[in-house]
Amino acid sequence: RYTLVLPEAAADAADRPQVIVAYADGFPAIVEKRLGKGRVVVFSAPLDTAWTNLPIHPNFVPLVSRILGHVAQGAEALRERQEAGRPVQI
Repeated sequence: RYTLVLPEAAADAADRPQVIVAYADGFPAIVEKRLGKGRVVVFSAPLDTAWTNLPIHPNFVPLVSRILGHVAQGAEALRERQEAGRPVQI
């Protein structure tokens, strides 16, 4: 069972979701949208090995790191090194 995820249309180009990565059939795999002062990135498949091998691929951690760096631009709290489990104020 699955749900088809498609970016919604928006009148203003700046408000339109951007397809960052598409599957071979053209459907979106990773979509980004500006929301308020930030950004939201959506993966169209769960990040577990029941659906995809991405979480065990060597490029998974660098991909997530780059996406987090991208969406966190301008967030002072995330520019410094963070300790796991420590609360972060944004």
